[in-house]
Amino acid sequence: MGYKKGNSFSPSNKGVLITGASSGIGFSIAKFLAERGFTVFGTVRKESDAEKLKSLKIPELVPVYPLDLTEPSHINMKTSISIPHRDSD
Repeated sequence: MGYKKGNSFSPSNKGVLITGASSGIGFSIAKFLAERGFTVFGTVRKESDAEKLKSLKIPELVPVYPLDLTEPSHINMKTSISIPHRDSD
């Protein structure tokens, strides 16, 4: 299923994982999708970056800290993430 111009993509019951959500394109995409109703799990390596995401006060933006993809123990530790409850549309 590919993207076709004019298709709408509903965020209802959709979650995405964005790595590198602390800055740059990862931050921009995480914020963009969360503001449009997607549940976004934004991974960051530092606690200060997680606090930065929390300070945006976007309920759909869930910081995942710490997650350094170069550290195998972090990947194993994050295999279970709780999804925040959202009311159905």
